[in-house]
Amino acid sequence: MSVSGIAEALLKLVNEFVGRIKGGLGVVATVSCGIIGAISGSGLTGVAAVGPVLIPEMEKRGYPRSFAAALIANSSVLGLLIPPSVTMIIFGWVTETSILAAFLATLGPGLLVAFLLSVVNIIMSRKFDLILDDPLPLKEKVSSVAKRSFSATPALLMPVIILGGIYGGIMTPTEAAAVAVIYAIPVGWLIYKGLSFKSLLSAGKEAGTSVGAILIMIFFSLILSQMFVMNGVPQELVDAVFQYPKTSISCCC
Repeated sequence: MSVSGIAEALLKLVNEFVGRIKGGLGVVATVSCGIIGAISGSGLTGVAAVGPVLIPEMEKRGYPRSFAAALIANSSVLGLLIPPSVTMIIFGWVTETSILAAFLATLGPGLLVAFLLSVVNIIMSRKFDLILDDPLPLKEKVSSVAKRSFSATPALLMPVIILGGIYGGIMTPTEAAAVAVIYAIPVGWLIYKGLSFKSLLSAGKEAGTSVGAILIMIFFSLILSQMFVMNGVPQELVDAVFQYPKTSISCCC
């Protein structure tokens, strides 16, 4: 998404609605991280796709670079809450919890966090000397919104395919992810023309690295869970395992 042009199309569409409000570009960053996170299911995508595009733009508009980076870093957490979420899939698999139930449980908090981040951004942006877009006549604004909406339609169809397929019972989360990849490659290559053979290989390498790290975490999580359910596990080992995080948390606090 970060190299195919899908993320840029979404950013331009959201900016049409709030780009002329003081603090609106920060809202664009938060909403875009939420939308892209909902498409990818990862918290890293917001930083990778939105950060390189919006942080320099926010800096040009008068936002401090530290504020822009902190806002996007915090907004990328929405990818872990707004379904489909890779974290929720791992949680459901390891704990044998319904993945659909885990998705529904985090949807409300995810939207609430997005709203609160937008409100805090607007309040804090009042003390910055920001450069805003010039207001457009109604006719031109409608034309511009229609043009950007048409351009972003292929990108907006991705969450519809993913969430519609999962909640409609047509696809499992794993199948929905595969369908999204199959859909994103021709869209990025033929429509937005941001995807090339070299960038596709780079994205595949990055995805493979992420999958490898996730599989290692799942592997050790399953080992730990099997240790706890086996009979004859020494009580000293169980106490030591549970005592370590408590000690670490108390030290950090």
